[in-house]
Amino acid sequence: MNLPGRSGLIGLGSVAAPVAAFLAAKVLFGVGPSASPAQTQGEPPAAATASGPVSKMTPEQTRALAWLKTLRLDPDMPSPLVQPERVAAPEPAPSAAPDPLSMVRLSTILETSQGVWATINGKTYREGDVAEGYTLRSIDVRGRRVELVGPEGQARWIERKP
Repeated sequence: MNLPGRSGLIGLGSVAAPVAAFLAAKVLFGVGPSASPAQTQGEPPAAATASGPVSKMTPEQTRALAWLKTLRLDPDMPSPLVQPERVAAPEPAPSAAPDPLSMVRLSTILETSQGVWATINGKTYREGDVAEGYTLRSIDVRGRRVELVGPEGQARWIERKP
């Protein structure tokens, strides 16, 4: 005779116990799917109806309702969720040539025993070096600025922005 082991009995019990509990509850208490008939159309279930007098509106609610009634809403008003078609913006009128120094960024000025250094657009320069096509004429440590001279001789000071 082949008897199931202990694990086999535990598996059988885990399946049989819920089934037995359901059948016992159905027989003893009359509960289960057949005990609750489907609701037909007509009256709503008792839980869905108001179970007492309706409370009065607060003065704030009364004022809000009166204000809503004064609004004149256009029935053809589009939903705020609807995105309007985007119209392409007109092309801007051509302006004067962009300032070439607008792209020059002075980030660091350092004074050492070997001299004064400036970092422009991530590269380090000394006085007399050519940076971004401009000659670095002078570095003002206290003013945190450098003087750049363009190819046509025009000089401009560029300040370090914090």
